[in-house]
Amino acid sequence: KQVPDKKLYNVVRTQVCPNMKLNSLEKIIHVLETGENEVFLDEEFMNKAKAPLERMLDLAK
Repeated sequence: KQVPDKKLYNVVRTQVCPNMKLNSLEKIIHVLETGENEVFLDEEFMNKAKAPLERMLDLAK
Protein backbone atom coordinates (compact mmCIF):
# COMPACT_ATOMS: atom_id res chain seq x y z
CA LYS A 1 0.00 0.00 0.00
CA GLN A 2 2.90 2.36 0.76
CA VAL A 3 4.55 1.88 -2.65
CA PRO A 4 1.89 0.75 -5.14
CA ASP A 5 4.21 1.03 -8.16
CA LYS A 6 6.80 -1.36 -6.71
CA LYS A 7 7.10 -4.70 -8.51
CA LEU A 8 7.69 -7.84 -6.45
CA TYR A 9 9.24 -10.97 -7.89
CA ASN A 10 8.96 -14.50 -6.53
CA VAL A 11 12.24 -16.26 -5.93
CA VAL A 12 12.41 -19.86 -7.04
CA ARG A 13 13.54 -21.85 -4.02
CA THR A 14 14.60 -24.90 -5.96
CA GLN A 15 18.02 -23.48 -6.72
CA VAL A 16 20.55 -25.31 -4.59
CA CYS A 17 24.33 -25.10 -4.64
CA PRO A 18 25.48 -28.67 -5.40
CA ASN A 19 28.88 -28.08 -3.80
CA MET A 20 27.38 -27.08 -0.46
CA LYS A 21 25.53 -30.40 -0.38
CA LEU A 22 28.92 -32.15 -0.33
CA ASN A 23 29.63 -30.76 3.15
CA SER A 24 28.53 -32.56 6.29
CA LEU A 25 29.02 -31.92 9.99
CA GLU A 26 31.29 -34.96 10.18
CA LYS A 27 33.54 -33.60 7.42
CA ILE A 28 33.69 -30.17 9.03
CA ILE A 29 34.59 -31.66 12.42
CA HIS A 30 37.29 -33.78 10.77
CA VAL A 31 38.88 -30.74 9.11
CA LEU A 32 38.75 -28.70 12.32
CA GLU A 33 40.32 -31.53 14.34
CA THR A 34 43.03 -32.54 11.86
CA GLY A 35 43.76 -29.35 9.93
CA GLU A 36 43.59 -31.29 6.65
CA ASN A 37 42.59 -29.38 3.52
CA GLU A 38 43.53 -26.08 5.09
CA VAL A 39 42.86 -23.13 2.78
CA PHE A 40 45.35 -20.29 2.58
CA LEU A 41 44.20 -16.90 1.34
CA ASP A 42 46.28 -13.89 0.52
CA GLU A 43 46.06 -10.94 2.91
CA GLU A 44 44.61 -8.55 0.32
CA PHE A 45 41.82 -10.97 -0.56
CA MET A 46 40.96 -11.50 3.12
CA ASN A 47 40.78 -7.76 3.73
CA LYS A 48 38.45 -7.26 0.76
CA ALA A 49 36.21 -10.10 1.94
CA LYS A 50 36.07 -8.89 5.54
CA ALA A 51 34.00 -5.74 4.93
CA PRO A 52 30.89 -7.42 3.47
CA LEU A 53 31.04 -10.17 6.09
CA GLU A 54 31.15 -7.63 8.91
CA ARG A 55 28.28 -5.71 7.28
CA MET A 56 26.14 -8.89 7.15
CA LEU A 57 26.84 -9.54 10.82
CA ASP A 58 25.92 -5.94 11.70
CA LEU A 59 22.63 -6.26 9.82
CA ALA A 60 21.84 -9.49 11.67
CA LYS A 61 21.92 -7.72 15.06
